[in-house]
Amino acid sequence: MESGEKSARAARSDWRADREVFREAEVCSAATPEISPHSAEIRRDHAADDLDLYPDVGLAIALKEAPRNAWMEACVGIGGPMLGSLGALVCNVLGEFFAAPLFIALAWFGYFLNLFNLTPVGMLDGGRIVTALSRWLWLPGFAVLLWFGWKYPNFIIWLIVLLSLPRIYSLFRRRTEEEQRYFEVTPSQRWTMSILYFGLIAVLLFGMHVAQQDLDKHGVPAHGHGRHVIVQ
Repeated sequence: MESGEKSARAARSDWRADREVFREAEVCSAATPEISPHSAEIRRDHAADDLDLYPDVGLAIALKEAPRNAWMEACVGIGGPMLGSLGALVCNVLGEFFAAPLFIALAWFGYFLNLFNLTPVGMLDGGRIVTALSRWLWLPGFAVLLWFGWKYPNFIIWLIVLLSLPRIYSLFRRRTEEEQRYFEVTPSQRWTMSILYFGLIAVLLFGMHVAQQDLDKHGVPAHGHGRHVIVQ
């Protein structure tokens, strides 16, 4: 009986330690994916009007000026996830080098948050990027967001769904001449952004897989409760 109680206490202690690793990683990664778009927008001479931190989302940035065309909007959108993914990769490397599960968990969340941010809908960077590809990609992106909100109920996700409705509605109304000019993109620009966008999605999926394997080596199962922490 005494040995059984000790084993149970040890198991509970290990579970709390694993959960704490992911909670710390979630807090550290909350602001990671959305910081880098700010620098991309500054490089494009779009001064940021406000910079706010929201729990479980990161940083929301309001611009004083809208991008001049769809290509410019896509360049602004892709900059953040690319730099955020690089930051997650650095955390993954540090976690492996120092045998620190916290950094690997941080990398896993970084990959995941950047991947979520690439969903092609509404206010997310993915919605900005696909303006240079096809606005109709907003529809599957909206469907993915609805599924995610239903599978993992969260106020922020449903807020994004609500804020995405105006863009979805714009697909079914007649565009003005100014809007038609805004969405004009050359074939080379469209191909370039397609390679960057879908290539980055593939890299992030691979990064999550690698980070998952690294966590398993350290005895921290990300699939058990780590993913649920992000939507709590």
